[in-house]
Amino acid sequence: MKFIFSLIKVLVCIGLALLALMLLINQTFLKDVFLTKDMSGNGIPIERFTYMFNQPNMSKARFISLASLETLNKTKEDYMSGLKTCYGMYHYDKENDITILKYNVSDSGIYRNMFIEYVLDNYCSDDYILSDSWIHEYNNYSKLEEISVSEASVIDLIGKLFSAKRNLSPVIPKDYKAEVTIELHAVQKDGKYYIDIKDFGENEILVVKTKANQKQFAVYTYEGAKEYLKSLK
Repeated sequence: MKFIFSLIKVLVCIGLALLALMLLINQTFLKDVFLTKDMSGNGIPIERFTYMFNQPNMSKARFISLASLETLNKTKEDYMSGLKTCYGMYHYDKENDITILKYNVSDSGIYRNMFIEYVLDNYCSDDYILSDSWIHEYNNYSKLEEISVSEASVIDLIGKLFSAKRNLSPVIPKDYKAEVTIELHAVQKDGKYYIDIKDFGENEILVVKTKANQKQFAVYTYEGAKEYLKSLK
């Protein structure tokens, strides 16, 4: 019996030692930031003693913490409030040069869960966001050189886009393929540019402006968008 108790004590000690080692070598447990080698700044602030589960894709990170839900949410809000938000869903961290796609905090009773997903890019830069002024510039400062439909169709289309509602939270999947594409080639004083107007689902229109190899996009909501674009000749 004494041998069994001694064995249990040894196993418990080994288990505690392994647990302590696991916590000590964890990427975030003894730190108050989540930082990877790809980030250019000081990392994302988190609460100390937050354990990170390593992910195959380091742009996604899952954590558990014993800190209160209120504390974790405050840390999140303090961090997110300093970021630039675009499309109502992307949050650009200039210091680390990353865009936060998701930052979730939830309560599991004994501990709290955290999940952060980001990309090494600026989704809020002008490379992605097409200003609504593109229609004004097109109508007043551009000369149309080539179009894939009639000029009357282009005038009607531009008019509908002018009055359409802008979708501020578009998500363009990598495997997205349009069924209809209307091409406009135009020129301004500072050079040529191209506008592709495509269906983006049944009731949305995607506008992509390309100038000097830089793309900008905007998504507009328009009832029956795909069928309307198909009807243009």
